[in-house]
Formats: sequence, structure tokens, C-alpha cells
Amino acid sequence: QLQQQPQLQRQQRPQPQHQQQALPPR
Repeated sequence: QLQQQPQLQRQQRPQPQHQQQALPPR
């Protein structure tokens, strides 16, 4: 279901997911 509505998730989170991945691992 998540893949079916990728746009919905993007709207909920204004910040791009790429930024999260760029952060260093804890």
C-alpha cells in the first residue's frame, strides 16, 4: 500500500527522505 501512494507520504513529510539517509548512522 505504501508504494501505491508514495505521493501521500511525501505530502505528510515536507522534508525529503534523502536528507535522512545522508545523516551519519548512530
